[in-house]
Amino acid sequence: MAYAMEEAAKRHIAFYVLDRPNPLGGEIIEGPILDSDKTDFVGYYPIPVRYGLTIGELAQFFNSENHINADLHVIAMKNWHRNYFLKAPVYAGFRLRRIFAQ
Repeated sequence: MAYAMEEAAKRHIAFYVLDRPNPLGGEIIEGPILDSDKTDFVGYYPIPVRYGLTIGELAQFFNSENHINADLHVIAMKNWHRNYFLKAPVYAGFRLRRIFAQ
């Protein structure tokens, strides 16, 4: 997403993100942080493995902290709260094992 935002900014194209819930909730932030000298296509920015942000919040974070300066528009969700946690198995990416809700 951040690379697409960078390209949109270079071309002066508005970038829209339809926000969605973080299946792991938004209250817990944990895990190792990527070393800033190890960033690559998969590891874009040094944030914890479990970052606790929605995809819209993550887009806003990348836009400001990495100085992308995209014309970013986040279509916000309604009725989602940080303490919501998906109560089903979630595959959180190829670098993480399966996470099961308690």
